[in-house]
Amino acid sequence: MVQGLAICLYGVYLMVTAITSKTHSDLGSTAFGGGIVVLMGLLPLFAGRALLQARRWGRSPAVMMDTLCLAVAYVALRGSGADVPLGILAAVFGVAGIVLLLHPRTTAALWPEDGRQQPQPGGDRG
Repeated sequence: MVQGLAICLYGVYLMVTAITSKTHSDLGSTAFGGGIVVLMGLLPLFAGRALLQARRWGRSPAVMMDTLCLAVAYVALRGSGADVPLGILAAVFGVAGIVLLLHPRTTAALWPEDGRQQPQPGGDRG
């Protein structure tokens, strides 16, 4: 969920800087790009919420986002300056997320032995 919040905040930052920039070159595409980034940030937020409610479908998008963290880390580690520590941080979060999401205890919590998913508050929506 932290990843989703960070991505959403970055998207808002892109939109605000596009609107408040003095240059206004490519204002529409920068603001549109910020909106797309906000929408991309909603996926891990919804996946995190689903995992907190022990919904099975939440694990796949969460693993996908952690895998994308590894791609971001690779690009950042090829850079210099502040990119390297940020790349290391992205790699640590990506690997930790994948390991925790694919851990046998996580699998057991999402797919119990008896084949029944734990009851969900608010009804059985899967």
